[in-house]
Amino acid sequence: MRWERFLTTPPPRTAWSLAEDGLAVLSHDRKEEDVCAGAFLEPGILGVGPVGLQTVDRERLKPLLASLQEQVRGTRRPTVIVPTGWVRVHLLELDTPPRRRADLDEVVRWRLKKVLPVRPEELRIDVVPVRSGHDGVRLVCVAVLDRACAELEAAFEDAGMQPAVVTPRVFALSAAVPQSLETAMIVHLDRAVLSILVTRTGRIELLRTKWLPQGRPLEAIVAGELNLTMMYLRERLKVEGEISVLCAAEGGMRPDIVDGWMLERAMIQRLPDLPAPACQGQDGLDASLLPSAWAMIHGGGV
Repeated sequence: MRWERFLTTPPPRTAWSLAEDGLAVLSHDRKEEDVCAGAFLEPGILGVGPVGLQTVDRERLKPLLASLQEQVRGTRRPTVIVPTGWVRVHLLELDTPPRRRADLDEVVRWRLKKVLPVRPEELRIDVVPVRSGHDGVRLVCVAVLDRACAELEAAFEDAGMQPAVVTPRVFALSAAVPQSLETAMIVHLDRAVLSILVTRTGRIELLRTKWLPQGRPLEAIVAGELNLTMMYLRERLKVEGEISVLCAAEGGMRPDIVDGWMLERAMIQRLPDLPAPACQGQDGLDASLLPSAWAMIHGGGV
C-alpha cells in the first residue's frame, strides 16, 4: 500500500479500479485517448471481511490482470484504486508527534489498536502529515491487512506490473476536485460504507466514514451523517462560504440520496458528475468503477 505517493507525485497514466465482483482498467494512451477494459470477478477471487480486504487468489486474478493489461497496453507502474471499505482510513491529531518514523508508526498502531478488531502487527500502515502548526500535527492514516495487500500487489507483479500508487476510492475521487476551491466535499456511497472527505484549498480538513447497516433505508442515515459534517464545518471550522460537493456512488447505490439532501441546503454547489468511459464488450460491468480511475488520470490531485 503506497497510497501516500498520490498526495505528493503525479499519478501514472493507467489506473485500475477494483471491486469484489469486478475490475476495470483505464489507460490514457500516446494518442491522448482513453482506452478501457474490464472483467467480472468470480466469487472467491477477492475476499472481504470485517477488517477490509482479507484474501486474494493470485492464481485466478493473474490471468485477468494480464489479459486486460494487454488490451489497453497500460503502463507497467499503474495506479490501483480499491474500495474505501477495503481499508481503514483515519484522520489523527497528535500534539507532539515523535520525530523518528519508527516511533511515529508505533504511536499510530497504538491508537488504531483501540478502534480495529485486529492486532496492529497484522496491519500495513501508511501515514502522511497533512497539517502542522502550533496546535500539533494532523495525520492521514490508511491501514490494511498486510498479507492481503501483499498478495494483491504480488498478483499485479505476476502479471508484469508493479503498482506505483494504491489508494482508496474516496482519495482517488478527490483528485478531480480543483485545488482552487475554498471548500470542497467528496461524498462517496458504496455497498458497505459512506465516505466523506472535506478539503480546503486542496488540503484535507475532515474525513468521515460510516459503515452502512444492510437491509435498512439509507436516506436518514446518509442525511444524518451529512448534517453532522455540515455542522462541524459551519460551527467548528467556521466555514461561511459556498461548499462544492462531488458525489459518486457505486455498486448499485443511489446517488440521488445525496442529491435530495443537497436540494434542501443553501450555499451548496453540486460539482458535475465525473466521466465513466465505456468498456467495449463488457455490457453489465459496473460503470461506477470508472470515474475514480478517470479522476486519477485527468484530475489535479489534492
